[in-house]
Amino acid sequence: MWRARWNRRCMYAAALALATLSTAVPALGASQHQVARGESLFQEKGCTHCHGETAAGTDKGPDLSGVGRRLKRSAMEHQIVDGGDQMPAFGNVLQPDEVQRLVDFLRTQKKKSGKAH
Repeated sequence: MWRARWNRRCMYAAALALATLSTAVPALGASQHQVARGESLFQEKGCTHCHGETAAGTDKGPDLSGVGRRLKRSAMEHQIVDGGDQMPAFGNVLQPDEVQRLVDFLRTQKKKSGKAH
């Protein structure tokens, strides 16, 4: 009887550990495929119109080359979806997974800004 309880507890503990690991893995970072998809979306969805081909900024939009160092993921998502600071909202244009891929790409942009402010 005690063995059955012990085995059941071990199974619950193992299931909990697996569930915890499976939800924590995406937080470790995006895959190369996800980042590449985000970079493609950056081009396809017209982000380059304001932020430039290399995300270094233009007279219409700021330099994003260091945004991965400056902003948290949630702040990037909010900016893309809701807009603000002269950026229009794209929440009604982009699918949630597209926003996630764009943020995956932007999180890799960690260089120091090349423009003087």
